[in-house]
Amino acid sequence: MSIGILFYVVGLGALPGLVPLLICGVLNVPFANVLQKCQSQFMVAQDERLRLTSEVLNNMKIIKLQSWEEKFKNMIETRLENEFKWLAKEQISKAYGTVLYWISPTIISSVIFLGCAYLGSAALNASTIFTVLATLRSMGEPITMIPGALSVMMQVKVSTERINAFLLGDELNSEEPLISKQSSDKSVVIQAGNFSWDTELTVATLRDVNLEMKKGQKIAVCGPVGAGKSSILHVMLGEIPKISGTVYVYGSIAYVSQTSWIQSGTIRDNILYGKPMDEERYKKAIKSCALDKDMITLLMDCVMAALRNKTVILVPHQVEFLSEIDTILVKVMDGGSITQIGSYTELLMSGTACQELVNAHRDAMTVVDPLSNENKGQQEDTDTLQGEEYNKCYSTQQKSEGEISALGLPGVQLTEEEEKGTGDFGWRPFLDYIVVSKGYLFLSLAILSQFGFVIFQAAATYWLAIAIQIPKISSGLLIGVYTGISTLSAVFVHLRSIYSAHLGLKASKAFFYGFINSIFKAPMLFFDSTPVGRILTRASSDLSILDFDLPLSIGFVAAGSIELVAAIGVIAFVTWEVLIVAILVMIAVTYIQLAAGPMLHCRPKFNILDEATASIDSATDAILQRIIRQEFSECTVITVAHRVPTVIDSDMVMVLSYGKLIEYDKPARLMGIESGFSKLVAEYWSSCRKGSSQAFSSYQ
Repeated sequence: MSIGILFYVVGLGALPGLVPLLICGVLNVPFANVLQKCQSQFMVAQDERLRLTSEVLNNMKIIKLQSWEEKFKNMIETRLENEFKWLAKEQISKAYGTVLYWISPTIISSVIFLGCAYLGSAALNASTIFTVLATLRSMGEPITMIPGALSVMMQVKVSTERINAFLLGDELNSEEPLISKQSSDKSVVIQAGNFSWDTELTVATLRDVNLEMKKGQKIAVCGPVGAGKSSILHVMLGEIPKISGTVYVYGSIAYVSQTSWIQSGTIRDNILYGKPMDEERYKKAIKSCALDKDMITLLMDCVMAALRNKTVILVPHQVEFLSEIDTILVKVMDGGSITQIGSYTELLMSGTACQELVNAHRDAMTVVDPLSNENKGQQEDTDTLQGEEYNKCYSTQQKSEGEISALGLPGVQLTEEEEKGTGDFGWRPFLDYIVVSKGYLFLSLAILSQFGFVIFQAAATYWLAIAIQIPKISSGLLIGVYTGISTLSAVFVHLRSIYSAHLGLKASKAFFYGFINSIFKAPMLFFDSTPVGRILTRASSDLSILDFDLPLSIGFVAAGSIELVAAIGVIAFVTWEVLIVAILVMIAVTYIQLAAGPMLHCRPKFNILDEATASIDSATDAILQRIIRQEFSECTVITVAHRVPTVIDSDMVMVLSYGKLIEYDKPARLMGIESGFSKLVAEYWSSCRKGSSQAFSSYQ
């Protein structure tokens, strides 16, 4: 539509303006590619930082015990520097793109004016120039939104590609292993199995696995770290990709991992696991888990007894448990292959790898605890005494954890609910953003640059208004000065974008370094009471708001405020009458608020308006009447007014004359007959038409 208006106003003179318009459109393509590359690399770097941060948070207790805080903090900061490198490149690229979008209307208008002067399609007078500028300004509104739109589109594109790659990744075969519900004397059978975590590797993780586990057996899987002990368990669970072979599982499987997973809640929450409370079953679970007495021999006395008639596969590093199991098969994993299968006694007698594991354990225990038999006896007496004291102290406790939970009493919740603030926080977050980042200089320079941009924009328009009144001024001088002033305004808007980008980068660094320092200096109680996911949210999405949203918001607020002040200043300088009218309208709105405020607050059922809108204009009166009709539709309202539009839509009209009630009926019925109300209406509209006619005549 804007292009059509340009051709209608200046004719063929608008044709040359299409060339820079197309050029600016084509330049969006490489600019979008640069943004896409920066965004992709930024998200990759952010993933690396978050992955390391997650590992650090999950192992913070070990890091603090070993005093490794500084080392791991430096590792995270190194990942952060790589992330900031791409963030800075993206933000600076946006600043350069801003120049393109702000200078394009200037270039297009200058070329159109040159086309008009060269082709003579339209005279360069006030109507032509300001119509062209107004049209291009209407085109400039969506053009100025292109940088932000491109940035969002690139973020969406990169995120979509990452999600697509994740969803299209390799999946496990849901039909493996083959689970049979039929009764059998076997629990697990693996035939000629080859398995690998990475199917592209030439050497499989587990090779030539042939196993047959009978029902009721207690089976131990032994071997050094990395031999594939946990991997063979994942074969039975169907969690490792199968290259070849067959896996049969008879019945259901229960899996207990090396690292226990505990909910952030009470013991009762972890036992119930979201199910309704069954007191008898709950007490049985407490007793089965030995939580009532905190039994040290949990594994041997409780778990093994509960699993006596079930197939149990253990992956122990504590080989001393092996001698306590009566019937076992010991499988020593070495390099992905099963080297031995047999009972505990048979493997020890064979003098092979299993005996080496047991001997290594005994040697380690001898080094750690080189006690003589006499000292061992004393140690056993001490242990017995400590056990008796423990039982004595335990018996004096009023209630155990299980008893307290069974009674339904409130437990202690270590993890606290996250605090959230709602409502208006005022300017405090923005002030903190500037104070913490110490970005006073960049903020001041950005504001000054915005002032320069607005001043030169107004100066360019003012030059056109003055130049067209100068007789015999050349078109080259008029267009050249206009182009030069507008170009200077583009330079200032570029500086504003650069300073805003540096402000955002400095703030992001300051907040993140403060965040990471606080994390590493926090006590362990903080990590026990704060879920890791909550901390990762602060380190990811919340910091992304600081990286992208806040600098943009501050820039919009500053730019909008300065442009508003500049517009008021120009209006006051050029057409002060308009400013006076605007002030009167602000006053009128305040009057409406004061007049209708008490009514809206108290909402009485009966309201009387005695010439409440007599001192305001008709337009404002109409606004107030609309509010009254909407907000007090269920209330009785009596309005005393001389303006006919104020009462014309009332349900009933009461007309008084010299203290007497002469008419009381619906407005439409009174208007249809010869009545006092119809005469008042005719007199009102007659006076309005007469006043308008006189005002029009005086204007002519």
